Amino acid sequence: MKKILFFPLMTFGLMTLVVLNSLSIHNFFVLSSDLINGNGRATDIFIGLRCGTNRLGETESVKVFNGENRLAADFAQVYFPSNQKVHDYYSKESGDPYKRPSRYAPVVHMICELTLCKLPYGWASWIHIVFQVLIFYVSLFFVLKVLRLGSSFILVMLVSNAVIFATPVGMSFVERGQFSLYVACAYMWLLLGLYKKKGIYLVIAAFFAMVKWTALPFVFVILSLWLLSEWKKNDYSGITKFIHLPLMFIITFCLLLVPGFDHLESFFDGLMLQEANFKATSLSLSLIIPRIIAKLMPLFLIVVGITYLYRGKYFFENGALLWCAFGFLLVTYPTKAFDYSSPCILGFLPFLIKEGTESLSLRKFFDFKNNEVIRGQLGNFILVSGLIVFLSLYDYLSNQLPLPDHRFQVWTYIFSFLILSILAFVKWEKIKYKLFLFS
Repeated sequence: MKKILFFPLMTFGLMTLVVLNSLSIHNFFVLSSDLINGNGRATDIFIGLRCGTNRLGETESVKVFNGENRLAADFAQVYFPSNQKVHDYYSKESGDPYKRPSRYAPVVHMICELTLCKLPYGWASWIHIVFQVLIFYVSLFFVLKVLRLGSSFILVMLVSNAVIFATPVGMSFVERGQFSLYVACAYMWLLLGLYKKKGIYLVIAAFFAMVKWTALPFVFVILSLWLLSEWKKNDYSGITKFIHLPLMFIITFCLLLVPGFDHLESFFDGLMLQEANFKATSLSLSLIIPRIIAKLMPLFLIVVGITYLYRGKYFFENGALLWCAFGFLLVTYPTKAFDYSSPCILGFLPFLIKEGTESLSLRKFFDFKNNEVIRGQLGNFILVSGLIVFLSLYDYLSNQLPLPDHRFQVWTYIFSFLILSILAFVKWEKIKYKLFLFS
């Protein structure tokens, strides 16, 4: 008779999610208060921020928009340049309080100018975060519905909410006013469009990918591998039958560049300068390998993906675990990489539990003993969710346990990539539920 090996562990996992989500309610209101009013309450959150607080100073431009002592320093890189009469987004005179040239596309500044710039900085930064989180959850719900996994929404939302509002990395994402959930949305809609072969989803993905350029390396890798997979399915012929889907993404993305055409050269020059010459930051792959090799990483991932697709009867739809592995590694791709960008990995969760027609709901969570489909879904879901939560809590855990400090953290993303890649290659689907049962 089989006994359940990790039943207590899974129970502990669910209890942890419940506790973290309870903490997230407190953290959300505390951070909201500080974002809006700059009252210093961010120090009252549970567990603590990954990078501490970074408040705007009392410069003249900041005072004009009631931004003194406010948080969301990364959002300031969009808000203040967008508010200037002379739109010089990509120089040190952009209007940013920290004299940073913007690294966001011209259309992002134009949208901000027409919307959030009408509000004082505190309210604008809060709405920026709340709207981003709502867009992420709406996208998550829709994607799960299309995948016929609608009842999985609560479980995936609990994990996502815990990461965003109850871990040091997630709360630093909020405190800095980052844009990482738009990247998660880009990943979700991109994969959904390719899985379902619907161009409208790729058009939506292009809109989200435009917000933050760090989505583009993954997009390049995945579109390339999807084309190769479809070419393989069609016996290496008729590529014109399916090339329209990647073209819909590319054309939409290019059209979104048109409104700010006059600024494009400065935008791309700034990105190239940053990636080639700036000092690599704490989570950048360029810290541990030569920069030129780090920047060729997407090509290496395409080779890995080709090896996976051509090693047997595998196609693009079978590779969710490997695509997620790519996502972990590409968090470290930018020269100025920070771990509070890692919430983008949440965009992979819907595809990791898509292993059958059944939905991984809370009610079915403990039904893995007699249900092979649920066992299969649990394998992917628990593994990747656990990695995301661990990486998001790493800074807190390193202060409580004998773990290497944050300088070692880039290796944790590399190890996550290696673990998921190896499991994808060794037919993990045949062994994963054995980790949860023993005779």
